[in-house]
Amino acid sequence: MREGGRAMRLMASLAALALGVEVVMVLGSWSLSALAPEVGARSLLSGEGVRWMVRHLQLAPLRPPLVWLLLLGMAWGLVEAARPWRLSSLGPNDKKGIMASLAALAAYVAIILALCLVGAPHEGPAQAVLLSNSGELFPSPFSDGLVALVSLGLGLFGVVCGLVAGSYKGVSDVFQAIVSGLRWVAPLIVLYIIAMHCYSLITYVFS
Repeated sequence: MREGGRAMRLMASLAALALGVEVVMVLGSWSLSALAPEVGARSLLSGEGVRWMVRHLQLAPLRPPLVWLLLLGMAWGLVEAARPWRLSSLGPNDKKGIMASLAALAAYVAIILALCLVGAPHEGPAQAVLLSNSGELFPSPFSDGLVALVSLGLGLFGVVCGLVAGSYKGVSDVFQAIVSGLRWVAPLIVLYIIAMHCYSLITYVFS
């Protein structure tokens, strides 16, 4: 709990710092544009600047890292609720759950590897499905969706383990685990949104 409290205080301090930087940028951009126009800074208090800020309040955070946090949070919730690491108190059902989830995860990894190595015969020359048109792994559809693939694998592990071991009694338990995972990453999401908005302000002023 203490470590969690320290992490929360650290993130709160970083968020407050980012908000302070935003206030400085708003006021400083107006001062720079008025007193030192040769710098080329754009004022956030001009008509154009205000319109930009209002538009980018919701546009600035809409980038892949936000989706990554959401996906990883949901996957972690599924794994955490299944509790496969209770090695000191594993019962027969827990052991079955771990074995079943490892088998499901191995099958999932095998499918992903096959999609990276085996081509689709109906698409002309043999070309692995998840590789780029030039046959590269980075960049490729695989690399673009890597975080989503990892999240899906973790979620599959957690769901199979929980269902077989009895940690999940039904769909409602699975859904609750997903929501619980989002609570874990909620502070990071808040910090990310504030930081991205701060970064967008800086790039706008000096672009």
